[in-house]
Amino acid sequence: MRACRTCKKLANTFQARLISALPTIVFYIIQFLVVFFVFGSQFAMVVTGSTTLFQLRHKQRNDTRAYITLFFVPLVLCLLAFLATRNVVLCILPNFGVLFFLVIWKSSQFEPKGHLGFAMTFVFLELRPPEPEELWLQLSAVAFCQVLLLLALALCARRYRPADPSLQIPAGLHRLSELMEQMACEGSSEAVDQEFYDTAQKLHHLGYARRRLLRTPDPQRNRYHFLALLYQRTAYLVADESWKDSATPTVFSQTLHSLAQAVDACERAHTAEERAALLAQLTGQLEHPDLPQGRLRIFYRNVLHIVCLFCQEPTVSSADFPWKCIPWRAVLLDFRQRCSVDRFEFRFALQLGLVMTISSTVSYLWNFEHTYWFPLHAFLLLQPSYEDSAHRMVTRPIGTAIGCVLVHLVYPYLPGMAGVFLFSLVMISVMYCCTPGTWVQPIFSTSYYNRFTVRPCLKNKSCTRNQVMRNYEHETI
Repeated sequence: MRACRTCKKLANTFQARLISALPTIVFYIIQFLVVFFVFGSQFAMVVTGSTTLFQLRHKQRNDTRAYITLFFVPLVLCLLAFLATRNVVLCILPNFGVLFFLVIWKSSQFEPKGHLGFAMTFVFLELRPPEPEELWLQLSAVAFCQVLLLLALALCARRYRPADPSLQIPAGLHRLSELMEQMACEGSSEAVDQEFYDTAQKLHHLGYARRRLLRTPDPQRNRYHFLALLYQRTAYLVADESWKDSATPTVFSQTLHSLAQAVDACERAHTAEERAALLAQLTGQLEHPDLPQGRLRIFYRNVLHIVCLFCQEPTVSSADFPWKCIPWRAVLLDFRQRCSVDRFEFRFALQLGLVMTISSTVSYLWNFEHTYWFPLHAFLLLQPSYEDSAHRMVTRPIGTAIGCVLVHLVYPYLPGMAGVFLFSLVMISVMYCCTPGTWVQPIFSTSYYNRFTVRPCLKNKSCTRNQVMRNYEHETI
């Protein structure tokens, strides 16, 4: 009886994951079939990067800037991946520089794997380099996949209808005002504390998602961070009851009620004139706070000060051309700050760049058929979190070993090319239903890549085009 319940639970879990992963699976299969039959089997690796980008972004709201980035950056990465396979020097420089730049550019404390989609595009294209005369064909395949990616994201936007992030500002101000009024009357609770924390994290994430490499002025980004600070300050006050030393519960309630009115007025001030009037009113309250010295007075002034800064932010961006708005000094300062050893992005960028440079160079110089596993697994095992990397160091080898055994048991019984096709597409479909980092996912990814993708990887001098095709025909036909 218990076994039946367990099987039923596993079946329900797999069904739910299959439904969730179905858009990614369909997108991958369509891309793969078109690339395989139109461009050739040797370009099948271009599908992985665009599928990863789709998986990460198909439920998000993507603006015009995101679409432009998603189309052109993979094309540039395709060229850089090709250069990285020309000689030893070019193998070292792009592998370190490209991956270092992608981590610094796309990753943050709120999105530590923001680099993953583009980095996987670079690494996987490097593992399967074309002949120089076929580079244009690989670029065409990449461009085709990116066009499909943009069309698929547009369709998913109509299907999932992700909320406009800019609506989080008025909604967040209104909700903060309600929570302050609620705490003024009823006090705090565990649910309220959790809502403060979750909302602050969400707003900071939205702010970091609008980071630009050249730091063009973006009032919306500042408003996200200001609103997150309002939630954080209120959460700190609730968690620290030292305000009771200098104020009574009645004064505490009156203070929260006054701040709730200020936040609500900020939410309702839409025009520049209304914001200017509110700013003058709040400035007067800041200069003459009717509160005794203590924790509550500090909190009151901090919140009013942040609301004042919020009112001073312009509601629209500058109409000047972007390059006229670039604060080059701030860009340099920001880059120097990102390249500090105190920032996890810099430490991880160094780790990833060095590991991939060493593994890719060894794979380039070592004349052995399966050397591509070295940079491939190095990239998949090295994660921003040490705990995640250590966990994958255990689970990945187990899943890979099981996958190799599964392939050698099943492969002799597959009915020709049609059987290889069906087996490989089933394996990759199930892989997208599995949780990344577990020992189960590598079983299906190994089964797919071990029997359907082309085996040779980085460009060895002893590995000619004819040898590549002979190896491929031997394994798949």
